[in-house]
Amino acid sequence: MSAKPINNRQLKSLYWPEWRAAEKVLRANHYDKAEAEEVRKEIHVAVTGRDCSSKDLTNSHLDKVLAKFRAISNPKAGAYQARQADQPAKRVRFRIHEIRDRLGLSDAYIDTVARKVAKRPLEHCDEKQLRKILAALSIHENRHAE
Repeated sequence: MSAKPINNRQLKSLYWPEWRAAEKVLRANHYDKAEAEEVRKEIHVAVTGRDCSSKDLTNSHLDKVLAKFRAISNPKAGAYQARQADQPAKRVRFRIHEIRDRLGLSDAYIDTVARKVAKRPLEHCDEKQLRKILAALSIHENRHAE
């Protein structure tokens, strides 16, 4: 299953404003428009592994591309870039909490599942471990839906 591309709202409100800010810095550093565009394409290739349009980016790709744009436009904002890099794990945590709320489960129950699946508390899990926990909770939710 391939990941779903980002939507037009994400392009207009996130991607293009961040690119314009990065492009402005590049142009101030003596890049012409074609060279700046080449940098943008190189970032796409570095993130996706292929030459693609901004419309072909997934949420995960978008997070990485935005972090690279922000590194160009505002290199001193390291904390913001670190938060941006953690977006995929935040989305999985959000989905875990959605299931918790739908089923009326306690935080202790979720933490127990995390300890059984990932051998650590939920707050110490990385994205891969969080996905396994989400899968276990999704199975639990499907069993209770029947």
